[in-house]
Amino acid sequence: MIVGDKNSFAIDVGVNYQGNQLRKIDVVVNNQYVGVDDNLAFVPQFITSLAFDIERLKKADFNKFDNYFEGLTVPEIHEFILNTRTEGAEEFDLEDDQIYPLHCFLDWGPTTDNLTTFLIPKDKEMYLTHQFWREEHINKIEIGVINITKVEIEEIIGTLEKPILILK
Repeated sequence: MIVGDKNSFAIDVGVNYQGNQLRKIDVVVNNQYVGVDDNLAFVPQFITSLAFDIERLKKADFNKFDNYFEGLTVPEIHEFILNTRTEGAEEFDLEDDQIYPLHCFLDWGPTTDNLTTFLIPKDKEMYLTHQFWREEHINKIEIGVINITKVEIEEIIGTLEKPILILK
C-alpha cells in the first residue's frame, strides 16, 4: 500500500514477515525506491522512528541556520550539512553539532542506512535531498550523487502518520 505521493515522498507498506514483527517497507523519493539495501523493517522500531520524526518536524525551525546557507545551492547546502559531521572539515562541529540533527531525515535504522538525507530550506521552499553512500550500493553510478526533491513539511508529516496507523 502506497502512502503519500511517489512523485515527492511516499512509503510503500508491504507484507508481514514473522507475524507482525517484520514488514516490507519501501521509501520512495521522487519515484525512486531508496531503501534498496534492506527493505525489511522491525515494526516496533520503525513506528518509533516515524513518531519521533513527526514530533521533531512539527517543532523544527529549519531557518535557524539560514545564515550559513546564504549564496549556496541546495547540493552545496547538503554538502555543508554533511561536513558538520566530517572531522577535519571547516564546518565540523559547527553550532555545537546542532545543524546536522536539525536537517537530518530518514534516520530510521537499517531500512534507510544506505542514505544520507536532509530537509533543506532554500528561497522559502523545502527540499528533500538524498545521497547513496555505500560502496556496495546496487547501482554504482548513483553513489555520491545528490538527488533533490521539492517537498512540503505538512505532506511529509501526513505521509509519516498513516503508516503508523497501518502498522499498529
